[in-house]
Amino acid sequence: LTVTASALAALQPWPLAWLADCVLGSNPPPAPLRAILEAFSLGSTSASLLSVIVLGGLVLFALNGGLETGLTWAWTMGGRRMVYSLAEYLFARLQRRSLLFHSRNPVGDTMGRVSTDSWAVYQVVDGLFFAPGHALLTMAVMIFLMSQLDRTLTLLSVGIAPFMVGVSFLVGKPLRAAARLKREIESRIQSHIQQTLTGVPVVQAFV
Repeated sequence: LTVTASALAALQPWPLAWLADCVLGSNPPPAPLRAILEAFSLGSTSASLLSVIVLGGLVLFALNGGLETGLTWAWTMGGRRMVYSLAEYLFARLQRRSLLFHSRNPVGDTMGRVSTDSWAVYQVVDGLFFAPGHALLTMAVMIFLMSQLDRTLTLLSVGIAPFMVGVSFLVGKPLRAAARLKREIESRIQSHIQQTLTGVPVVQAFV
């Protein structure tokens, strides 16, 4: 699904190139477009070219949208199953830990390990493997198709990429520090809430 969706996403600008070159411009229709016209017994008039190009663009857009929806659904379902299995394993593992371990670790923090950290693993896999893999595959197909259209513009577009990567590294360091601080604060809040709510019956008992 990822490979097919990436290919269709990269092909979407192609009808626009045909529209600019063959309908608005004076270039002859390329071989793929001529083959489509001959398959439907259409002439090379501007109206025929415009109809085929617009219809082809809509079909590509619809197919890509359907595949992206299926891809998102499949990855979400797979991720949910992964989170459920990991949380189940963590819960069973925590019950086998020693009393010393539980005395040293607040219950609220331990609850966060099961409920929050298992979901964080899904986000890590999504952020480090799935989403970048999908983006890199789409980008590779796009660069190949762009090079077939105009190599100079392709080189100019690719030349910007190192600067974007450098900026992301500069911004990423404070973001990572903020995310780590956020996780520590959430853990302390969960521990405080758990201890407070657990102590409510004792407080009520002693008025």
